[in-house]
Amino acid sequence: MAARCFCPSQSLVLGGGLCTTLVHTPDDSHAAVLLRVAAGSHDEPRAFPGLAHFLEHLLFLGGRRFVGEQRLMPFVQACGGRLNASTGARSTEFFFELPAARLAEGLARLQDMLLHPALEESIQLREREVLEAEFRARAADLDTLAEAALAWAVADGHPLRDFHAGNRASLAVEQAAFRHALAAFHQRHYRRGACSLVLLGPQPLAELQSLAAQLARSLPAGAPPPRGAPPELLPLRSTSLAMHLAAGLPRLWLGFVLDGQAHLEPAVGLLDWLLGDESPGSLLARLGELGLVDGLRLRLPYQHAGQGLLVLDFSLVDAGAETRALVEAALFDWLGWLLGTADWNVLLADYVAHLRRHLAGLAPLERAREWPRARGPEVEAVRALLAQLQPQRLIRLCGAEELRGAPRLAAGFTVELAEESAQPLPSRRPDWRFGVTARAGQPLLPPAGAAVELPRLSGPEEYGALFLRWRPADRAPFPALQWLLRPLAGLARKQEVELRFARLGGDWQLSLQGAGAPLPALLGEVIAALREPSAEVCAQGRRLAQAELRRQAAELPIRRLLGLLPEYLAMGELPSEPAEAVSPERIRAGWAESHWDGLLLGLGAEQRVEVGQWLSALPGTPCPDGLPLPALAEGRYRRDLPMGGEQAVLLFLPLADRSARGEAAARLLARCLEEPFYRRLRSELQLGYAVFSGFRQVAGWPGLLFAVQSPWASLEQLVGHIETFLHEVRLPQGEALEALRQALPAALEVPARLAERAAQAWQLHLAGRPLDWPERLRAALAELRHADLRAVHQALLSQAGGRWLLTAV
Repeated sequence: MAARCFCPSQSLVLGGGLCTTLVHTPDDSHAAVLLRVAAGSHDEPRAFPGLAHFLEHLLFLGGRRFVGEQRLMPFVQACGGRLNASTGARSTEFFFELPAARLAEGLARLQDMLLHPALEESIQLREREVLEAEFRARAADLDTLAEAALAWAVADGHPLRDFHAGNRASLAVEQAAFRHALAAFHQRHYRRGACSLVLLGPQPLAELQSLAAQLARSLPAGAPPPRGAPPELLPLRSTSLAMHLAAGLPRLWLGFVLDGQAHLEPAVGLLDWLLGDESPGSLLARLGELGLVDGLRLRLPYQHAGQGLLVLDFSLVDAGAETRALVEAALFDWLGWLLGTADWNVLLADYVAHLRRHLAGLAPLERAREWPRARGPEVEAVRALLAQLQPQRLIRLCGAEELRGAPRLAAGFTVELAEESAQPLPSRRPDWRFGVTARAGQPLLPPAGAAVELPRLSGPEEYGALFLRWRPADRAPFPALQWLLRPLAGLARKQEVELRFARLGGDWQLSLQGAGAPLPALLGEVIAALREPSAEVCAQGRRLAQAELRRQAAELPIRRLLGLLPEYLAMGELPSEPAEAVSPERIRAGWAESHWDGLLLGLGAEQRVEVGQWLSALPGTPCPDGLPLPALAEGRYRRDLPMGGEQAVLLFLPLADRSARGEAAARLLARCLEEPFYRRLRSELQLGYAVFSGFRQVAGWPGLLFAVQSPWASLEQLVGHIETFLHEVRLPQGEALEALRQALPAALEVPARLAERAAQAWQLHLAGRPLDWPERLRAALAELRHADLRAVHQALLSQAGGRWLLTAV
């Protein structure tokens, strides 16, 4: 049963070998490209680990027709687009998104770089340092270490056990044999018959086909080289492991080795959807009720020729042996129920509907990446997958700070591992179910009284987007309330509504987006839950806050700084562990002192009235004119945060001039700085792998953000390099500046997709901007002169709007 998307599409083979999928998306203003080459790290010479990953980097630096700032990466960045690449075990993907009018130019640059990687030794030596920095960052990344530990447990001789990331030691650029192997790998694999292409955009299918055909003709002819069958994953070297974590929550990874599995990705997609369900009766809800698990993720880090490594990643409440055994037992009970008693006709129909909604809501780049995978599986493929999820195919890996082991080299990374004996599984047979779409009992009725009206944008009646924001006097209850709403989020998802409750600087944000008909009743459920939280949920509050701080401690430093910046700006302080327990009485008192505002898009007249009635019962005091943006303290601020690991710096420079002309000039300046900043700090100075800059709105404040993480430079060196760059950078003029300015208005257009339009309107509301602000910015952009760019640059250098610096030491 394949899912058919609303978008017209066509699959064909072009140029005698390029497998192509064309997708016509008439409502998009941007186009997206995904090129997949059937060659990855398991295809590289074993003498040179990381060669395939290294070639991916060198392709972005190459080209003959387009060089310097005309290469694909700076070109897409200048257009306001996005791009990236990834090297897997048996494939390498290149993908980017840019304004639809620039698609042909982007494809021409993709073609040029695919044919001509940068093979000069001097360039390779510089780029090798980038891979060394990436390797060091990955050596502290928990997902990487967990996958390496699981790979250590598979059968000897399988390439999954080998090192493939690449680093300074493995990439022997100085050796002629390495350079020969690199060129040979490119010539052997980067051929028309080894590639597949997804081209997605608003152009008619005939125009997309013409563009794809030009790319196909440019690629060398030839089929991919033959591959032998991979070695067996079984027998397992170990079935139960413990891994020491330097920081973070206790985790349980259950890795299943698969073989002989046809159509693996679609079947895994369905399983992922089922495991992500949080509604009552689901596996995740039951594990939460039992106080065992706070979260669950599913990943497929390896697949090829019917083989796979499927990983279920549980965030545990504690790392005790009994907790782990109960989680594993619940999983196998649930899998048995799913295989034996689930109504597959209902599940598959629901999943296909979910896929169509999911694809429709994605941005072009994400839609292009998921298109080859996002089709409904056949029942036989799902049953075959579930039949393999058995204890004899399982690798258990528990990670916690208190667990200890011996250092082992796993897939090239050092992990501290110990082997354990498997615990016997307790017998539990809960009443599993799937497909619950509503609460039992009588539906809640909205209060009879004067309805509260919110600022509203017009939209189709069948769709609704509701955003609410509280400014609480007491922020401690947030984790408990977020936990409280998880089952409701699961119920909402079944009714085609996405429910989210998140921090927004010092505020709290609730959003409901999706089908209009069920939205008012779901809002009533949320309000009832928020006003009268149970003592059992409140009792979880302090533990959940502690768990969130521990989870953040395991993230890469630059990610932690990005997560902390909004609260630092909003409150001038960073989150800390609550000193007191949360109680229902405390939550009710906190609501009484809070203030709120909101925004509504879409809905029919009847639903709008019902929403307004429910809003009259919303806890807190409404602010009809909107909550004011808290004043941002002037001056220079710096916080050095001990995090361990690599050094990282995050510099945010808020705008001093918040007029339309001032913001337009700042956006143009950010676009002018993005590529030179990346080139200077990452490529020329080789400070690290994570380097980026750009215009950002952080908790309502617009400004320019600069970030870098480095394994070898000191904090003062990193700060000095950023400040030197800002003072010495040469601003473009003439045609170069005009090209950057012409690309900006596309990013300010009102999006065609409703979810993006709602998100844009809410961001304007948070910043205290009128809804016609993008139009004002476009008009201001048209009038900008080079003097405006110099003026905003000088204001940036003088830090007229303030200077906020977060560092990780």
